[in-house]
Amino acid sequence: MKDARLTPVPVIAALLAACAGSADTLAFFGLGHAFAGIVTGNLVTAGYGLVSHNTALVEPTLTAVAGSIAGEAIWARLLRRSARNSLPLLIAEHVLFLIFLIAWLVADTYPHGIATLTMLALISVALGGQSIWTLRIHQTTTYFTGMLTTTINAAAGGSTASVRVSVRQLRANHRSSALRPGP
Repeated sequence: MKDARLTPVPVIAALLAACAGSADTLAFFGLGHAFAGIVTGNLVTAGYGLVSHNTALVEPTLTAVAGSIAGEAIWARLLRRSARNSLPLLIAEHVLFLIFLIAWLVADTYPHGIATLTMLALISVALGGQSIWTLRIHQTTTYFTGMLTTTINAAAGGSTASVRVSVRQLRANHRSSALRPGP
């Protein structure tokens, strides 16, 4: 049996988790208090926005949910077509991140209005795609609860190698989300 520390999967998963945490943090603090890849958090926020009549919370969160669903659907369909070579879809995800970064830099400050929603949708599509892509390597990178659950399950099963991989992802996601952009 191979040592999980020596395979590229843990490294890829940790890097993607850090990317997801960073994207969620940037989206939350810079794009209308919506998460780019955390659907549950967005639905809770949208529900709160609806019951408190705070529509400023509803539109961004529902945009992010729609973007995530679109990314998941697109990537799932494309991965079924090219099951052997999924690397182009991982590259496509990062191209979307690059487009997002360029748009952010062009905005020169925090974007407003339709620019905010467009950028939020773009980054949510990318993270939705990442969620589907990481299923190929039997990992989760876009939500902390899933990573924590995977860690606890691995620990309960006595799989120290899986625990190390999961802890690495938890740390990568936590560290990247601790890098909050300024107001």
